Amino acid sequence: MEVSQDFPATSKHSAGGLRMTSTELTAYAIISFIVVLWFHYKWNRRHFEKVAAKMTGPPSYPIIGSGLEFVGTPQQVIKRIIKLFEIYGSEPFKVWLGTSLGVTISKPEDVQIVLNSSKALEKDKFYKFFKNTVGEGLFSAPVHKWRRHRRLITPVFNANLLDQFFPVFNEKNRILTVNLKKELGKTQPFDLWDYIANTTLDIICQTAMGYNLDTQLNNESEFAEALTKASELDSMRIYKPWLYPDIIFSIYGKLTGLHKVYKTLHKLPNQVIKEMKETYAKRKMENKTNAINVNDGDSE
Repeated sequence: MEVSQDFPATSKHSAGGLRMTSTELTAYAIISFIVVLWFHYKWNRRHFEKVAAKMTGPPSYPIIGSGLEFVGTPQQVIKRIIKLFEIYGSEPFKVWLGTSLGVTISKPEDVQIVLNSSKALEKDKFYKFFKNTVGEGLFSAPVHKWRRHRRLITPVFNANLLDQFFPVFNEKNRILTVNLKKELGKTQPFDLWDYIANTTLDIICQTAMGYNLDTQLNNESEFAEALTKASELDSMRIYKPWLYPDIIFSIYGKLTGLHKVYKTLHKLPNQVIKEMKETYAKRKMENKTNAINVNDGDSE
């Protein structure tokens, strides 16, 4: 049986005297598209790269930037960051976080300029990494939400209201003092931050949410452990460009089981909010009932 040779397996096209297959045309089209995207990307970033070229900083590589400087445990990363400040001194230096240019400052004069600038109100994109932990509030919200929330919360921070919380401050600080006394006479150094963090967390929970978490007396607090772990995860994500896309970070969390940390973290606030809503609804109903009874009494 003969096979017809009239129809070739791969179609060919002529361009300028050159014959190319459909596969070759597709490959050239993809390459051309990538090249156009690359030039578009470089053109839009020409200002940043021009500024970066004038500054010192750790070496950077395509896509990951200076990410290799921040591979390791949180303790190792902190040591490398301190080392960078030792190398480059107090002058501003650049750090490429993936494809994003970061400028690191440490001089009070430089910090003052940034904090006083009306052009520096918008949060950097890295703040969105903390939404899983703290939600979208004063810390992580964009400017249009941040302004509105700040106006609402400013009246809360007045001297008369804060005076009401002094008993809580005193109680939690007394517990802190007792715990620190346990370290007296020991020859090994200890991390003061652990004590301060637990004290601060207890104060915030009791004053802001009306909930006595008592992490200073309960070293196995599920919420406190989850908050610490979640904060570490969010902070370390900044230095790992490969975890920037939310979908990749979500997959990473599920594969490593770290997504359970956020579930544990949200459990307590959701419970407190639910209880406060129920209490508010009950109180509102009681007030409404009392108002009806008063009106009935007046009618009689």
